[in-house]
Amino acid sequence: MYTVIHEFLDLQDNSYHYKEGDTYPRKGKKADAERVEELSGNANKIGVSLIQKAPRKTTAREKG
Repeated sequence: MYTVIHEFLDLQDNSYHYKEGDTYPRKGKKADAERVEELSGNANKIGVSLIQKAPRKTTAREKG
């Protein structure tokens, strides 16, 4: 799961509008590794990272 860090239109998903803080990919969609790499790096049309790996949520058991 990834978090959107820069607003963008996903041209490979009917120009779906992702806003900062949204989860990528949206519910019901899957993203392949190549697409994730493109969006998390600067080799995309905007030229900046658009998503980043979301922090893993810890459970109450893990918190101790």
